[in-house]
Amino acid sequence: MRLTLEGVVSDTVWMRHTLEGVIADSVWMRLTLEGEVADTVWMRLTLEGAIADNVWMRLTLEGAIAFGVWILFFNVTHPARCDY
Repeated sequence: MRLTLEGVVSDTVWMRHTLEGVIADSVWMRLTLEGEVADTVWMRLTLEGAIADNVWMRLTLEGAIAFGVWILFFNVTHPARCDY
């Protein structure tokens, strides 16, 4: 009885440890996967942010250049008059 009981207890402990190991592995894989997904999303958002910033800077720069060209063109075609 004692040997059998110890065998049953040891089998139960082994199954428990194995089950806990499987659960721990599953949790670890899930956390790792969520971490990878989060990292991928973060990189994507950061990359999209960088692209958006570059586009914004380009549009702003083009707007400034266009505004400067428009001012220059306007001053050439409509010179200031000094009637006094």
